[in-house]
Amino acid sequence: MSNSTKDIMVQCELEKKTETGSVTKTVTWIPECYAKVGRYIKLKDNEGLWEDGWRVVCTGSKMIASTLTERSQDFKRTRKASDI
Repeated sequence: MSNSTKDIMVQCELEKKTETGSVTKTVTWIPECYAKVGRYIKLKDNEGLWEDGWRVVCTGSKMIASTLTERSQDFKRTRKASDI
């Protein structure tokens, strides 16, 4: 089965310069078509608003989007099963 590039997610380190001149960094999964080092992208913040100016610093692991969604819930299932 073939997957299109929008179905592949890439773990990336992103950085953004703030208004004060400092740099904020984050690591997140983004679609492969946007995961190009040096590219500027928009991310949604905690309120669901788009925040411009994030630069892809480096790329890492790749994963099919559906698998990533399934794996993101593993921690919750493990905690629930172990009563921690």
